[in-house]
Amino acid sequence: MKNLTVLFGLWMCGLVMGESRWPVDARGEPFFVKGVTFTIKNTPENPRAMESALRDVKEMGGNTIRTWGVGSETRALLDAAHAEGIKVMLGLWLEHGRDGAEGDGDMNYLLHTDRTRRQTGQILRQVAEFHEHPALLGWGVGNEVILNIPTEEQKIAYARYLEALCQEIRKIDPVNPLMSVSAFTVSVPYWEKYCPSLDVYGINAYGPAIGAIPAVLRELGSQKPYVVTEFGPQGTWDAAKDARGVPVTPTDREKYDQIVRGWAEWVEAKRPEGCLGAFSFNFGDDWGPTSFHLDFFVRGHRRPGYWATREAFSGRKPEGLDLNVGGLLMSPVEPAPGEWVRAGVEPLNGPSLGERVSFYYRTPLEARDIRNRVLPLEHEALRDRIYRFQPPRSPGVYEIYMHRLDEAGNLTIAQSTLRVVE
Repeated sequence: MKNLTVLFGLWMCGLVMGESRWPVDARGEPFFVKGVTFTIKNTPENPRAMESALRDVKEMGGNTIRTWGVGSETRALLDAAHAEGIKVMLGLWLEHGRDGAEGDGDMNYLLHTDRTRRQTGQILRQVAEFHEHPALLGWGVGNEVILNIPTEEQKIAYARYLEALCQEIRKIDPVNPLMSVSAFTVSVPYWEKYCPSLDVYGINAYGPAIGAIPAVLRELGSQKPYVVTEFGPQGTWDAAKDARGVPVTPTDREKYDQIVRGWAEWVEAKRPEGCLGAFSFNFGDDWGPTSFHLDFFVRGHRRPGYWATREAFSGRKPEGLDLNVGGLLMSPVEPAPGEWVRAGVEPLNGPSLGERVSFYYRTPLEARDIRNRVLPLEHEALRDRIYRFQPPRSPGVYEIYMHRLDEAGNLTIAQSTLRVVE
């Protein structure tokens, strides 16, 4: 560790002396990202949603946002971020080679020369349009692309394409740093071999895996600094499965604690090992299982992840946030079609949850377009923290969600699974 610290200290000196494109702060130290991934858009109902959200990011203690691509609102977003003193890591979306969680596509970087040429032209036009904007922190060139490419030959072809694209970007913008983003360190061996133009590595990681990033990068021979481009509590893809084959999701309390503790132990503490900060996932508002797990808002209601990220960035604990919702205990867990199920919210002897409780379900083992649908369930309260609901009549595995709004309008969620059997 001592030798590593010395080496990183030498890299830091080079950074301050201008050998790296990564910016420095007012003290002459490398700019440290306290960021959020950002998916808020203006709507006809709320035409200044982005401006309001950026003020919220600043109030939380954040200094940077990250996007995945360029769109019609990018200019307005950059302008609004600059007005709030917020930097933007601007994504440049590159097509994937197969369907995956982070995007769909069928780009073959070995064969689709016309498509890659059109993509290059589009990216370079985006760089030319925005490279001089004062809010720009740098470019995020592609997100988890190598993860979603089917063959080794195509992965290598993509990595060579990424390097050629970065060289073309550098001709237009010799100032701002270039970063690409990997699912954990999947892409790093390819970057090390084929992409020397990258200044910084972006690593998407969740839960305890975040703390392992520096050691894994060393094992792969990398000396590049890195940013945790998606930071959050343990993901369902890393979780153990329950008796019905569905990943076990951490409770809201566990997720809150992982964000706060993880920021200190897995991000801040890794500065001497090359960490330049992280983007907490996700300052967004949506409806569905991913949103329930990781978004800061669900239909306008703040989730615990919002408050945990604020505490991580600023040290300020939330006032009045009620995290007295743990797991969801159900009986029976294998009901017959039409049978009602009793549900108790841990801790069973906790305070009343009040009347603002609702139940929903989804089918987690079906195809993506089906498993992402979350629909309401009929329910009724039996007594404090004890309810009953009627699951769908069709046999199958269902994930059940209980949503609870507290008096301050914060949304907490408890969940579990059951199987309807004939």
